[in-house]
Amino acid sequence: MALIYCPECKKQISDRAEACPHCGLPRAYFAPGAGQGEAVAAAREEDKPRDDYKTLRNMLISFDKDYAEMFNGFRYIPSSAAQAFYRNYSYYASVLKDPMVKQYVANMSHSIGFNAEQSSRFVSLMDGFFEQVDRFNENFIEQSLEQHKAYFDNMLKKVDPNVSLDEEQRRAVLTDDDYCLLIAGAGAGKTTTMAAKVKYLVDKLNIKPQDIIVISYTNKAIDELKERINHKLKIPVKVCTFHSFGYEILRRANDIPPTVNYRSYSIVFNLLEKKIFNNNRLLNNLVKFLGYYFNIPEDIFNFKSLNDYCTFKANLDYETLKSRLGEYIKTIAGIRKRKTRTITGEFLRSAQEVQIANFLYLHGIDYEYEKPYPYPLPYGRKLYTPDF
Repeated sequence: MALIYCPECKKQISDRAEACPHCGLPRAYFAPGAGQGEAVAAAREEDKPRDDYKTLRNMLISFDKDYAEMFNGFRYIPSSAAQAFYRNYSYYASVLKDPMVKQYVANMSHSIGFNAEQSSRFVSLMDGFFEQVDRFNENFIEQSLEQHKAYFDNMLKKVDPNVSLDEEQRRAVLTDDDYCLLIAGAGAGKTTTMAAKVKYLVDKLNIKPQDIIVISYTNKAIDELKERINHKLKIPVKVCTFHSFGYEILRRANDIPPTVNYRSYSIVFNLLEKKIFNNNRLLNNLVKFLGYYFNIPEDIFNFKSLNDYCTFKANLDYETLKSRLGEYIKTIAGIRKRKTRTITGEFLRSAQEVQIANFLYLHGIDYEYEKPYPYPLPYGRKLYTPDF
């Protein structure tokens, strides 16, 4: 018996079946010459072991070699390498899981060159492959933390003698994956971690500085990174903002330097006037968007419609701002004193809290802002009032 694929449903079936057990296709349609007498069946018997099983045998040999190489080094296995390895062998794992194939391997192991035990081992290793990668990487990080403890303790002494990476920062540096997301608040040490990462790549992984680029959002962050990486650590990597990096790419692709379109506001206003103001659905979505993501100006509620407000703003004489400077300062001071205002008129402590409050209100969800927590907290120096 050999396995073939049904030309109708594409599932594996026995070449001796009178009809496909899955879709019912008659035997005569299985393959050219199928069902034409004992001569064809005898010829097929002489061809065994089939080429498909020779391929599986060679695959198992290749798998053992590649699997050993994957887990035989002292380095972090990135997701891309793990995914590529799995893609190379996942099809064969699905083939060897097929009950008919398993039965054939058990019966014909002497002629196909591998047995059921080898097949089961391969399937088992493939099923637990990503868990094994995670265990391997965790073990690598644990060993590296111990092995390079002195290195991590002193790697940033040139930046600041008092700086020492904590364990989470060291783990972030050692994690050599394709993508690594770090979430931390202001002052938690993100810039320090980036500088340490660059030094580790150059010192321990032998990455050339010209192959590293450090990108951040603001010029202030860029200046800090340049000071720590380029000047104090003496590592000449490229450090720039997203904007300058994008500009450099555009500049390389065009002999004419790209220019800024200073009419962008006119384009936006024309779009609002011609496409949105007379479309209730789009206007409603726009207002919701502004409510979620923008700090709604206080004076917008003095106008009957968004159209009236935008028209007023467009007609402002900005040359008179100097004469109204005192009034402007008072207005800003009043706004800052009262914090930030929501759609319903509440003044909260931050724009992010306003976004949350506006979202809850627009979705009909009741909330209480900064309601005192009714239970005492250990070591608490003041009353705990959660935001919502």
